[in-house]
Amino acid sequence: MMKLFKPEELNINIDFLSNEDKIFFESPVLKDKTLKITYYYNLKDKSLSQKVDEFIKSTFLKFSLSDVNINAITYTKCNEYFDSIRNEFTDIDDKSFNCEDRDNVYTFTLDNQLLLDSFNANPYLELMRSLCSSFEGKTIETKCKEIIINKEEFIDQLKSNAEQISENFKIVKEEKKKSEPSAEASGKKSFFRKKKEIDKKKCIKIKDISSDMDFITIQGEVFEYEFVDRDEYALLKFAVDDGEEAIRVSKFIRKNKEDQYDYDYDIENGVKLYLCGNVNLFQNIMSIKIYSYEIINEEKLDEAEEDIKRVEIGLHTKMSSQEGFISAKEYFKEAKKRGYESIGFMDKYVVQSYPEIMDAAIETGIKPLYGVEANLFDDTKSLVNNYKGDNKNTFVVFDVETTGFSAIDDRIIEMGAVKIQDGKVIDNFSEFNDPGFHIPYRITELTTIDDATVAGCPSFDDLLEKFMDFCKDSVLVAHNAEFDISFIKSSMHRKGVKFDFEYIDTLELSRYLLPDLKKHKLDTLTSLFNITLENHHRAIDDATATGFVFLKLLDLLKEQGCNDLEALSKIKSQNYYNVYKISIFATNLVGLKNLYRLISLSHIDNYNRQPIVYKSQIDANREGLLIGSGTYNGPIYNACIRCEENDKLKEMMKYFDFIELQPIDQYLYLIEDESLHEMDAIKNINRRLYDNAKELDIPVLANGDVYYIDQKDSVYRSVLVFNRKNFVGSRKECNNTDHYFKTTKELLKNFPYLSAEEAKEIVIDNTLAFAEKFENFRPIPKDTFPPFIENSDKDLRDCCYNKATSIYGEPLPEIVKKRLDKELDSIIGNGYAVLYIIARKLILQSNADGYVVGSRGSVGSSFAATMSDITEVNPLIPHYVCPNCKHSEFVDDPKYDSGFDLPRKNCPVCSHEMNRDGQKIPFEVFLGFNGDKEPDIDLNFAGDYQLTAHKNTEKIFGENFVFRAGTIGTLADKTAAACILDYLEKKNKSISYLHAMFLSKRIKGSKRTTGQHAGGVMVVPKNKSILDFTPVQKPADDMRTDIITTHFDYHSISGKILKLDLLGHDVPNIIKNLEDLTNTKIEDIPFDDEKVLSLFSSTESLGINSDDLKFGVGTIAIPEFGTNFVRGMLKDTKPKTFSDLVRISGLSHGTNVWNSNAEKLVNEMNVPMSEVISTRDDIMNQLIDAGMDKSTAFKIMEFVRKGKPLIQKKIVDNETIIINYEDEIKKYPLPEWYLDSCHKISYLFPKAHAAAYVMMSYRLAWYKVYYPQAFYATYFTQKINDFDYDALVHRLENLDAIVREITQNPHPKKKDEDLLSLAEVVKEMELRNIKISPIDLDRSLATKFTVIDGEIIPPFTVIAGLGKDPANNIIRERELKEFNSIEDFQKRTQVNATVIAYLKSINFFKDMHDTNQISLF
Repeated sequence: MMKLFKPEELNINIDFLSNEDKIFFESPVLKDKTLKITYYYNLKDKSLSQKVDEFIKSTFLKFSLSDVNINAITYTKCNEYFDSIRNEFTDIDDKSFNCEDRDNVYTFTLDNQLLLDSFNANPYLELMRSLCSSFEGKTIETKCKEIIINKEEFIDQLKSNAEQISENFKIVKEEKKKSEPSAEASGKKSFFRKKKEIDKKKCIKIKDISSDMDFITIQGEVFEYEFVDRDEYALLKFAVDDGEEAIRVSKFIRKNKEDQYDYDYDIENGVKLYLCGNVNLFQNIMSIKIYSYEIINEEKLDEAEEDIKRVEIGLHTKMSSQEGFISAKEYFKEAKKRGYESIGFMDKYVVQSYPEIMDAAIETGIKPLYGVEANLFDDTKSLVNNYKGDNKNTFVVFDVETTGFSAIDDRIIEMGAVKIQDGKVIDNFSEFNDPGFHIPYRITELTTIDDATVAGCPSFDDLLEKFMDFCKDSVLVAHNAEFDISFIKSSMHRKGVKFDFEYIDTLELSRYLLPDLKKHKLDTLTSLFNITLENHHRAIDDATATGFVFLKLLDLLKEQGCNDLEALSKIKSQNYYNVYKISIFATNLVGLKNLYRLISLSHIDNYNRQPIVYKSQIDANREGLLIGSGTYNGPIYNACIRCEENDKLKEMMKYFDFIELQPIDQYLYLIEDESLHEMDAIKNINRRLYDNAKELDIPVLANGDVYYIDQKDSVYRSVLVFNRKNFVGSRKECNNTDHYFKTTKELLKNFPYLSAEEAKEIVIDNTLAFAEKFENFRPIPKDTFPPFIENSDKDLRDCCYNKATSIYGEPLPEIVKKRLDKELDSIIGNGYAVLYIIARKLILQSNADGYVVGSRGSVGSSFAATMSDITEVNPLIPHYVCPNCKHSEFVDDPKYDSGFDLPRKNCPVCSHEMNRDGQKIPFEVFLGFNGDKEPDIDLNFAGDYQLTAHKNTEKIFGENFVFRAGTIGTLADKTAAACILDYLEKKNKSISYLHAMFLSKRIKGSKRTTGQHAGGVMVVPKNKSILDFTPVQKPADDMRTDIITTHFDYHSISGKILKLDLLGHDVPNIIKNLEDLTNTKIEDIPFDDEKVLSLFSSTESLGINSDDLKFGVGTIAIPEFGTNFVRGMLKDTKPKTFSDLVRISGLSHGTNVWNSNAEKLVNEMNVPMSEVISTRDDIMNQLIDAGMDKSTAFKIMEFVRKGKPLIQKKIVDNETIIINYEDEIKKYPLPEWYLDSCHKISYLFPKAHAAAYVMMSYRLAWYKVYYPQAFYATYFTQKINDFDYDALVHRLENLDAIVREITQNPHPKKKDEDLLSLAEVVKEMELRNIKISPIDLDRSLATKFTVIDGEIIPPFTVIAGLGKDPANNIIRERELKEFNSIEDFQKRTQVNATVIAYLKSINFFKDMHDTNQISLF
């Protein structure tokens, strides 16, 4: 019978329910940090059901879960529940059974034995039995109807049935033959025998399914596959999406007599199929119970018809932040299919896809071109444009009003200008101009200029000569001059006149002179300088105002010593807002390093709302680089839009190694933002660029600017762009679907302004020639480059042997010497000695500074790490060693897994009490059996000391050789689904969340941001530069921090350069505080103290009745053992030894290791704790002990510990090879439950890590037993940010009421949940007659709890609003002299009035006067 749990068995305390209310839970299922909970209820007050849901969800969300999915099902009576799940018994019609309710039994009577067998085999019957027993206290019986028949009739019926069965068998056999080829092709078999052919003509859309339908057929793609393997059956669950909607599908599958499934499973995520089944409506959610299905074997594209070879240079991957969503691997796969030999990548502003590009290129044999789409800022540009060397002193400040934004297609409707000489306005120019067409209404709204205003006025082209005469021998000045000047150039171009004026942009000038001003618009500047601007957006008024602004800016220039035009021309532009897109490619390793340097500069020194590359920096690092002109938003195209003179345009084009042209429809952005109005204008510009490039002998390349492979996927880019936050530099997005990976034939049709031969040149010939310029190189070196520390090999061997002989004597016992030599030979031989020496140096320095260091991970598996002081975990087998004469005895007895569990013993040589040690951990878990697994030494420094540890690393290696490990944050499942839903809501479309989850798969993994590893640092050897491995940047582009991280995710390079994990942790802080408070040393604490050990199974050593504390154990507030989850484990397992605690630590830190796994084995199947899988070491040791070879056991351990399937597929030479580790395990004498337990595990903890944690936790438990005040004081110091002084000290009598209120709240705030944890500790203290005293002006410290004469004294910072600075002020001032009044206290300490009022309310000041008292005598 399926086990159901009461709420209290899952540590759920639902106080607001009555005794008549009943709730029972199935075992919760945890997957990917999402907890799935199914429970059944019968509530007297039905309205409480939602409150129960919310309470349960909030209870479990406390445990660092991403989400809690709840399925709540009402239950009243068995027969009523059976009616609700009637569809699950499809083989039994309503007339073939009967249900009878008698006293304590429900009896189901079936018409015949076949129906009875089917009914008994249905897994829902097991659930019904459990529910019936739990809710009603009744049982369920099943039986077959008694039928009396004539013997002759019965024989005739049997014959008839036999004939029918034979005929059916023939049909099934034929169907099986038909289906066998496809099954063999896929290498799998179906779970279901085919019952009948699926009628595909009856296939309906999922969105059209309704609950009143019965048997339906659908088609779609499988996702969210889940296979739940239970005791006697499996539940197959997945969802199907047909492109418009999705629905869930399920099927129960029973095991055969051999406890196996008859068929392997051929449905998996991504499979497309037809399926038919029954519609099921349960809890208002529709699903399908699958009856039959057929896999759709999609025919591959005709590979013989390869695409015409070319090189696409403009591929964007999912590293183009919240715009790209295709992986590099997908692009290579598509290119391979098309027969391309090379492809180019240029993500926006970053090169973070390079590691994946490199791997995919190696796998496919396609040559990658490593590029980037960069923001170019021309920092060589003078503030005086077109400066000719003369020193003019006359300026014409002008402004134009136009019919729109396009200098090519729009016209000037008003020109206003003032002439300034020697700081005075000496003349002006003001004219309306008829554009020759209707003035748009929005322009009239902005400027008040309409058709009537300009009627009869000349066009500006007709006035051009007059205006030029007005400007003669003058420097032009305008605000945002590029816009106004472009209209002048356009008019001059139409008149055949060359533009040759010098000009100054007051926008650029103001940004240079007033960098702290947030905005530099004209009205902002006039307001700043108190200049009148009455008719903004009228030319003469704007020109006049700009003139006066210009004079103010000239005054500021003079203050800097810039007194004339020549001096001004020497100042370079700092208008970082004028950036344009260009392409940069690295052709060899020299170029790659230069590119990495440019990327680093753009993300650190030049960052201004977005990464920017300076032109001068490109010039200084151009070797090995090819620079492209960019696309429609590049500097060359912008010059064309702004009507640049052709001679000047050609000079600009000479800077670039190639000119880029896009497919014609991608230029529609320019029409949408009104930079241009007509497609003909785009064609003319592109033709102009092509002709100029040909004349200059610069190759023109087609750039597809690709963001997705299939055109239909354009919507996903729109979704990402719609959800992009704080993005700078992008034009307004339109619904452009043209950025797909076109075939060569498609791309050739996208240049209508070129001849067929010219199109072939830029699409095929030039791109193939472009790829030939690139060498084959790796963006990340292949080898490993550890840092160098002189004599590290010798130093490691010496320090290990010195410590070993100091403990075990000389000569070393054979077991010690053999283990140490084996490890040192492997460590030194593989170049890892330097890693050990670094860790040793950092730990010894931390110890010298008064802070212990805890080891993490599997480093405790290394005896060399123990002997070099990196870890205190001794991995040898349990043993005795005499500290006096060094005699040792090693105990290889399966009874002992830890040396701390050995009985005490005196030395047989000198009678001195012997030390006990050894945790029985194989070295191979750390470095593998070949010693070539990369070591990962994680160290837990005190949180207060972590920054110092990082600084010490920089001291050892040098500041320029140590960088923080960078991370890349991507869209997760639920965030991606939310993006989809938000976008569709904007489009007024509604879809189900399930369909959104399906769609979200496409954008899942797209880059969102960057960050840093919690404690990881990357160390570069001194003969290398970080740029040999990766660019660098600031985390999350935060320019306020001094932290520099790797640009690549640290995983990409962690095998190439050294990564150290220098993490911050609470326990070392706690240890230091306890040592200081008690004047003890942790190394003196024994590991076999019976009182301390009993704390993990009872409360006896605390002097408390076990019934008074939840779970009846004394580990509240002890790290790793204080949570409800672990205390529940302790209650179930009652550990007696240190090794038991290590196992519990492993079980509690793993995922799906205890829950629904070892928990059931221990509590229901009576499997000893010592035999279940608790740590990753167990897997390897148990398999080796069973007779498996070490290498295979190690590989299986690696798969199981990471939750990877034991059946692996590998593709070798285009052939799929199946590696079946399940069959390998079945060959050996292991328990029946073993393989099932392996299947359930998602993550396994290393035993060394568990042992290190337990050693620290055990010591803290020792302090809790023998120094309780110090223990609690230290605990509260660590939790000081959560400490509520009012609730836990001042109003302690109200604490129970506060706890009840929080517990009953279905949506408690985090601070309330934190208060609950602290309240539990305070309650335990009360039971031990320990209390927290009020804060004390004379005895409290600033930020730490302390113990004085047995009293726990809180620090000043427990008072809300009293921060560290005023708290330290109190300490400093009280030591200088006594406070003589509250007024004096406030003045000297700078404590605010609100806090003073609260301190008065709690009688903090006692008899102190409010104000200073003056004595006359």
